[in-house]
Amino acid sequence: KPQLIKKFNIKYIKMDDSDFSECPLLVEKSDKYKDYHVTLPTYYRFKLAELFPDMEKILYLDCDVMARGSLFELFDTDLTDYASGMVIDAESDKETERLNITKYFNAGVMLINLDYWRKNNIQQKLFEYAKNNKETILWQDQDIVNIVLDEQIKELDKIWNFQYFQYDDIDSKTVPDCKIIHLAGRFKPRITS
Repeated sequence: KPQLIKKFNIKYIKMDDSDFSECPLLVEKSDKYKDYHVTLPTYYRFKLAELFPDMEKILYLDCDVMARGSLFELFDTDLTDYASGMVIDAESDKETERLNITKYFNAGVMLINLDYWRKNNIQQKLFEYAKNNKETILWQDQDIVNIVLDEQIKELDKIWNFQYFQYDDIDSKTVPDCKIIHLAGRFKPRITS
């Protein structure tokens, strides 16, 4: 039986897009990416440690993910000495070669160690990289997170961010154990029971 969360708060935060004016957008690269769906707000996560100064850890989820069960186990993951916990990206091999890094993670689900970010000036490093490396950045915030946090990310099991890429349809037989399905990309699959 699902566990209900009875006590919670919703906090609305007004963001100033001018804070992100140095962050590159894929749609600006070329006509090839003109229909790309990721916008400037994807960079808002860079400021989470500043926005929530009293929190030690936070779970960031893209708006195109579906939780299929409790996320308490994920949130309880020990991140001691790690900046974040993330799942390897479905196209990691191609991206690690392009960026010359160890592993390439998908940023659609991020368990973030906010204390680590504050102690290690991660926010500043993310913004500096965005400003100074626009020509090498392709997948926006995801490239930046992977490069800046290379070897500071704890690899999580794919059940916490199953990227559907290779499937036309997703059903319970395809992903029986996945806790989070990530409908990444412009085209969203049909979900069946």
